Amino acid sequence: MILLLVIGTAGYLILLVILGIGLSRLGKSGNSDRPYVSVLVAARNEEANVGACVEALLAQDYPRDRVEIIVIDDASTDKTASIVQQYHATDSRVRLIQAGPNPEGLGPKKNAIRWGIASSKGDIIVTTDADCTPPRSWLSVIVPYFDEGIGVVAGPSILTADNNWLTGWLRLENLGNIAIYAGSIGLDFPVGAQGANLAYRRELWDALGFGESGKTFSGDDDLFVQRVAQDGRWRVRYAFESSATVPHRHHVTGRSTVGQKRRHLSVVRWYRPAIVVLAALVTAYHALLALSLVIGLFVFPTFLTWLLCTGVKTLGDGLILEKVAVRLEVKLPWHWLPVAEILRPFALLFLTPMSLVGQVSWKGRARSAAPASDPGKPT
Repeated sequence: MILLLVIGTAGYLILLVILGIGLSRLGKSGNSDRPYVSVLVAARNEEANVGACVEALLAQDYPRDRVEIIVIDDASTDKTASIVQQYHATDSRVRLIQAGPNPEGLGPKKNAIRWGIASSKGDIIVTTDADCTPPRSWLSVIVPYFDEGIGVVAGPSILTADNNWLTGWLRLENLGNIAIYAGSIGLDFPVGAQGANLAYRRELWDALGFGESGKTFSGDDDLFVQRVAQDGRWRVRYAFESSATVPHRHHVTGRSTVGQKRRHLSVVRWYRPAIVVLAALVTAYHALLALSLVIGLFVFPTFLTWLLCTGVKTLGDGLILEKVAVRLEVKLPWHWLPVAEILRPFALLFLTPMSLVGQVSWKGRARSAAPASDPGKPT
């Protein structure tokens, strides 16, 4: 047990070093082209958020005649559609469309995005969420990353929510995901992206689309980026700067957090094989940490080894997270880090099996989480 824990921690630290190298390779771009941009916002029952999102998009400093804003109403039962129509009445750049039929069985959000793309005319497709408020410079920063050969530009989306232990933990998880996405792209081995801040060329979409992975209930961003990387015709870049960061407001509850994590974990089985292997190894290491702590309560040498390994891991994670926080000009909640490091192994042990069985849900819709030959097969 002690030897396995030491070896696992050493391997984990090596992964952190490699990730740090990827982060250090990320640079900026100076492309001066201003292609026509279509910003897509898939919205379902977002009356509390969609107005602020549209206002933020209308305030972009990108040339007014080179951008359109398309909100796709995904069968909302509240005032989402009427709110968007009010903005359309005063600014023709804003359009509302309805998500149409879904004969291919795509995930609901992917189906909405597909309908939005079909109604758009931009050379560059940009997606964000209805509960996001992109900064004024957002489009002007991410679009220049589309140098020749670049098909996708991903960017960071930072969680903003009330300050408590759960949101503190989720902020750390959020920064950790950004580190993984940005670092892997810096290594030319893209693992994923955040759909709240994602852009791609129309010609790339026309060539690839979502494919079979579009039938999963979640993971539209991760699986799409991995699909592009596997295709090999385009490269992926990351806009790793504060002016490209999109604030993402979540109403955080314990139940919603468990549901979100289950959705995300349920898609991992459809990742590229090498990524699945890495994810399995990291999960196994966290399971070993959890088991070592339990055994360590009765066996003192095991507890000391757990304490040392957890301390080293916490420092390594903290340095990576601090690197991301400094680059994005946000404050790292260091005081929540020790709590998160102790709880994360147990959370993974609890959530991973749950993500493989039963149903995962999103905004009143549910699909099976069990493996199927057809990803995301409807129940």
